[in-house]
This record gives sequence, C-alpha cells and structure tokens, in this order.
Amino acid sequence: MHDLKKQWCEIGLDDADLKKIQAELQNYPQSGVLIYGKCQFRKASFIYKNKEKTGSASVIYAYFPEYKRVCLLSVYSENATN
Repeated sequence: MHDLKKQWCEIGLDDADLKKIQAELQNYPQSGVLIYGKCQFRKASFIYKNKEKTGSASVIYAYFPEYKRVCLLSVYSENATN
C-alpha cells in the first residue's frame, strides 16, 4: 500500500479523489477495462482537478467477485496541464 500512497501523492491527488474512485469502483467494479482475465485485473480512468492541475489518471485494480472486493494496485497520471 505504501507504493500506491506514494504514487497517489506524486500525482497530486488527495483523500477526496481516493473516496471518489473507491465509491465508483465499489458501485461499478466491472466498469474498468479487463487487462488480465483470471484475477480480474482491470484499468479504470478518472478525471481529477486540484489547485495545481487538471488531468486524468488511471488506476489498476483487482476485482474479486466471489468476495465482492476491490483492491487498488497502482495509479498513474495519463496527462496533466498546469
């Protein structure tokens, strides 16, 4: 989790962004593009806006349908404008 938190902060995302993506993935866990089938690894994009920049980021997550759980694995910025 430490690496995810570091990635999150480097992009400039905050707790509000985290809550937003968590809620979206909890409500629609299969909305992300399937990137690896067996373990349900998926990629979802979202828009963020903070004091310094606006851009989009992608999160890589695993969805475990049998447990109804989502696990965030990685986040990266797709683009940013100052």
